[in-house]
Amino acid sequence: HACLFDGLNLTINSNDKIGLVGHNGSGKSTLLSLITGQLRLDKGEIRKPNHVKIAIVDQFVPKTLQGSTLLDAVIDILPPDERLCDRWKAECQLMALGFAPSQFEIPVSGLSGGQQNLMLIARALASQPDVLLMDEPGNHMDIASLERLKQFLSVDCQCPFLLISHDQHLLNHLCKKTVFLRDKT
Repeated sequence: HACLFDGLNLTINSNDKIGLVGHNGSGKSTLLSLITGQLRLDKGEIRKPNHVKIAIVDQFVPKTLQGSTLLDAVIDILPPDERLCDRWKAECQLMALGFAPSQFEIPVSGLSGGQQNLMLIARALASQPDVLLMDEPGNHMDIASLERLKQFLSVDCQCPFLLISHDQHLLNHLCKKTVFLRDKT
C-alpha cells in the first residue's frame, strides 16, 4: 500500500487549539485514528505520556444509542460502575453545550443533526480527556448548534483540541494555530 505520511511531526501541548486542514484523502481522519490507537502505525511512533487520556468525537451516532435518551447516550461512554456517580458531570457537560435539563430525557433519534453532534462532543468529554480530537464537528449543524459549538470550544472547553474542518470561519474563530497536511508532511 502507498505511504500516507512521510516525516510527519506534530506536537499537541496543554493549551493548544489546533485546526487540521488538508485536501480530501490527505489522511486527516487517518491521523486521528493513529493518534487514538484505533489504527496501527506501519513505522514511526506516537509518543504520549502514559497518564494522558485522548478522546475522539465520533462522526456518527452509534446505532446502539438511537433509542437511548440524551443523558443516557452521554453516560453510556463511562464504565458501568461510574455511571451513577458521574451522572452530574454529564449533565453539566450537556448544559455547557446548550441543552436544558428538560431535554435530558429526549430520545437521541428525536434530536436534530446539530444536537446529535453536540451530544457526541459531550459524550467524548464525559470521560474527562486531556486531549480532544474532532473530525468535522460542524458538519450538518444548524446555525444555533454551530454557535453553541463555537461558544463552547472558544470559552468553556478546558482541554486542548485538534479539530479537522473545512470551515474557514470556524477555524479562524476557534484555533490558535492551523496545521496543513500536504504532500505527506
